[in-house]
Amino acid sequence: MNFGNGYRLKKNNLNRLRPFIIRVNTANSGFSNNDQFQFTGALGNYFVKAKQSGSLVATYTGLIGQQTITLPSSGIYDLEVFPSTVSGLSVLRFEDSGDILKPNKIKQFGVFNDNRNALFNGCENLSEIANDCEHFNTITNGNQMFQDNNLTSLPSAMTLDVLTMGFAMFFNNSLTSLPSGMTLDVLTDGVVMFFNNSLTSLPSAMSLTDLTNGRQMFQDNNLTSLPSAMTLDVLTSGFAMFFNNSLTSLPSGMVLDVLNDGSLMFWNNSLTSLPSAMTLDVLTMGFAMFFNNSLTSLPSGMTLDVLTDGSLMFWNNSLTSLPSAMTLDVLTDGQRMFRSNSLTSLPSAMILDVLTNGAEMFQSNSLTSLPSGMVLDVLDNGRQMFQNNLLTSLPSSMTLAALTNGSFMFQNNLLTSLPNGVVLHNLTDGERMFEGNTLDTARYSQLLIDMESGNNNLNVDFHGGDSQYNSAGQIARNALINNQNWIITDGGLI
Repeated sequence: MNFGNGYRLKKNNLNRLRPFIIRVNTANSGFSNNDQFQFTGALGNYFVKAKQSGSLVATYTGLIGQQTITLPSSGIYDLEVFPSTVSGLSVLRFEDSGDILKPNKIKQFGVFNDNRNALFNGCENLSEIANDCEHFNTITNGNQMFQDNNLTSLPSAMTLDVLTMGFAMFFNNSLTSLPSGMTLDVLTDGVVMFFNNSLTSLPSAMSLTDLTNGRQMFQDNNLTSLPSAMTLDVLTSGFAMFFNNSLTSLPSGMVLDVLNDGSLMFWNNSLTSLPSAMTLDVLTMGFAMFFNNSLTSLPSGMTLDVLTDGSLMFWNNSLTSLPSAMTLDVLTDGQRMFRSNSLTSLPSAMILDVLTNGAEMFQSNSLTSLPSGMVLDVLDNGRQMFQNNLLTSLPSSMTLAALTNGSFMFQNNLLTSLPNGVVLHNLTDGERMFEGNTLDTARYSQLLIDMESGNNNLNVDFHGGDSQYNSAGQIARNALINNQNWIITDGGLI
């Protein structure tokens, strides 16, 4: 508790002070006994009046620094804390230690004026703070101040007008709303600030104009909408910012022009569309950004030209098509990017030249064909990439030259042939690769011959679907099984 700037107090002036009043339950577990309370982190000189039901039951004088007082018995007390005549400075700072489970309410801040980090961090039973909290509106750093409390609301007078650092300030509480005047206009760092609360809405004037780092700021709340003025124009990191809420739409002006990391940003919401001007031009990290929403289309200008990691980005939506100019030229990790949508085709220029991880990328869509220029010659992991689609053929230029993991890659499609350049010389796992397909006998036989002549890997599990092989193919197949210990499943000799 900070009671000023070092002023001395005369004895007859003590009654003029409004004390800091905190309600505690000494029966709760803590550092001290069940009839005691420790003023954790205290500095300076102070005295305390203990009251029950408004009646004075004990007075403690001459307290210096961190002290433990013994109350008349175990129970609930209102402790009125005054600065002494010796010094005007006294501090209370729990910082996730000491008697953190004993405070229940801050009934009055009074002369309290401390603004250091982690003041009430860890006070899990603190459910209410007093409305005379204006001194918090002058702080710039609120890091962990009320982390792991049990607050359901904040005082209407708390606006945090000059706060720039809000790291974990209200992390893990039970807040359902925020004061209408809390706009956080100059906040730059909101990392996990309101993580794991129960917020259903935000103040209508909250715009977060200066916010650059919103990492997990509102994760695990119950937000259904955002303020119309919240455009997040300077946000660069939105990692999990609105993860696990109930958003159905975004403000029309939210374009996120400078967002670099959108990983998990809107995971597990109920978005049906995105703002028409949202392009995400500088986004490089899109991991699970819109995972598990209800998007049916994307803005026409969303081309994602510099995206390198799109894994899980649009997984489990209802997309039927992609913007025609979306090529994903620098994408290297597309794992599960469009899994479980309703795509019937891909943009003609989407050839994915540098993609190395395409595992489950288009799994469970309705693709009937692929872009003619799609070669996938550096793809290493194609596990389940096109599983459960409607492909009848592959681009003639496709080689899959670097493919090592092709397990389930084309399972449950309608392929009858393969491009001549597909020889699978680097394949190490072909489990159920073509299961549910029936390749032409001549082409399947040639594939067996190509693998026997150029693939030296041992113990490969390969599934050729219901495809059958001819006598030349049989020779190659037997050699793979007998000489390299392959397991091959197919439709047998014709």
